[in-house]
Amino acid sequence: MIHYRISYSNPQSRFLEIECQIINLQTSALNLHLPAWRPGRYELQNYAKNIFDFSVFDNHQNALPCRKINRNTWQVQTQNVSEVIVKYRYYAFQLDAGGSYLDDTLVYINPINCLMYAENRLDEPCGLELAVPENYQIACGLSKKSKNILWAENYHHLVDSPLIASSSLEHKTYEVAQTLFHVWLQGDWQPDWEVVLKDFEKFTAWQIQLFGEFPEKEYHFLFLILPYRFYHGVEHRNSTLICLGSAEKMNDEESYDSFLGIASHELFHSWNVCKIRPIEMMPYNYHTETYFETGWIAEGITTYYGDVALQRSGVWESDYFLAEINKTLKSHFENFGRLQASLAQASFDLWVDGYTKDEIYPQRNPSIYRKGALVAMLLDWTIRLHTRNKASLDNVMQAMWQQFGKTAKGYTMQDFQKTAEQIAQCSLQSFFDRYIFGKESLDKPLQELSEHFALNLIVQHYNFGSEVFGFKTIQKNGATLVSLIEPNSNASAVLSLADEIIAVDDRKVENNLSELLGNKQTVILTIFRQKRLLHVVLQANRESYLQNYLLQVNPSASSEQKANLVAWLEGKIL
Repeated sequence: MIHYRISYSNPQSRFLEIECQIINLQTSALNLHLPAWRPGRYELQNYAKNIFDFSVFDNHQNALPCRKINRNTWQVQTQNVSEVIVKYRYYAFQLDAGGSYLDDTLVYINPINCLMYAENRLDEPCGLELAVPENYQIACGLSKKSKNILWAENYHHLVDSPLIASSSLEHKTYEVAQTLFHVWLQGDWQPDWEVVLKDFEKFTAWQIQLFGEFPEKEYHFLFLILPYRFYHGVEHRNSTLICLGSAEKMNDEESYDSFLGIASHELFHSWNVCKIRPIEMMPYNYHTETYFETGWIAEGITTYYGDVALQRSGVWESDYFLAEINKTLKSHFENFGRLQASLAQASFDLWVDGYTKDEIYPQRNPSIYRKGALVAMLLDWTIRLHTRNKASLDNVMQAMWQQFGKTAKGYTMQDFQKTAEQIAQCSLQSFFDRYIFGKESLDKPLQELSEHFALNLIVQHYNFGSEVFGFKTIQKNGATLVSLIEPNSNASAVLSLADEIIAVDDRKVENNLSELLGNKQTVILTIFRQKRLLHVVLQANRESYLQNYLLQVNPSASSEQKANLVAWLEGKIL
């Protein structure tokens, strides 16, 4: 067993003090690794930058020779040594769903950030001791050997179990299908717990009914409610860590629905990716990138079903569900990366720029979350039409659970396609070639398939504001900056990303660009570009890719089309 201990002496410093005891050494050298990435976020991280004062001792407190051999690996000389104690400090000042954070009221730890592993010993049981104040509760998916000592089957289990420790944690529970679900909340929000638990029970029960069982004996929702606007969640084996804000707006309808949406999404991951996992991730290799083309299955299908679960379980009204789909449509069609790469390529390229935070950057790839969700919906519709609603994507995911999730057997894209074709009882090669391996636009299949489900795809052309000219802007530090330019538009010939627009027809822009552009057909923009003052003439586009796509109910749909809609929504008519 490998034993870890985490303590701290000065929370204002943000430093966690970490010890790791490793016994039964049988080699002359020991390599200790800090993970280079974390499951659920497929990009390299730099956790090692937070390591300070690294040292290693034998069981007689004698310092052992050690050196760093790459960015996240330390090598210790252990000749004639059977036991070592590793000591270091970790700077915990990353308050999001994938980080670790320390202050005088909160200890929040993602073990994968800060706990090293011994090479070739990831499968040994692990203990984690937390030295926290006596009045602190500990919220974590790991089992407890005592109040402050947690136990994990192995390193994989340990680092897939984030924790929150605080004296002000709120804790509620509910039970579905003989599984106990915990809801932990830290932050300045007093929800209506009766409503919250009722809603959580509904979407939880629907998801369990879909798969027939829950993968774990217990599950923990860990919520950090922040005092500023935030939205981030990460899935784990039997828990999820979700950061949301701002706290004072959490009871607003929009914020509460986001709260439900992200919780439902992360719960669905309990099956899809935590268990139904791409073959490349079996097991996780924490030391380097793991490329895979099926990211859209892990995230896009989960995004789709996170909302489907809320709609079909009755938590959301059907018109709200449709509004959420329309938000996804808008986001997808305003991403010109959809013209540059396929879903499979975008999944593979997550490690390159799948999580680019810069709002002003050329778009290279479609979102595996948004396009993935739309493709999941189209695949669902396709299977339903081929089988006359006798089968659906639901059955595909059920089969994936039985064949790959329960058996801990990694799947390939070919496995998923084969499973979908078996359920659909037809070839789906053209569908996969066009919308998953290819870059064909989704507007045509959305138009054609939606009609069979009593829906119409409405394409609205903008006649007001910057979209008419083929660009969009954001506000940043009080400046109006060009953030998106439509390829081959009139704007693309005269504007650059990050241009600061300061005037329209000699009228100063003061957070009122749309009003100043109005419905004009020709304008003179005054801009700063790299501190140079420029004047450019811009004409409106007659045709534009910047269009608004909306799914709307067709009131004159046939009885068969309405029946398809009812079957898709499980009786919840829009």
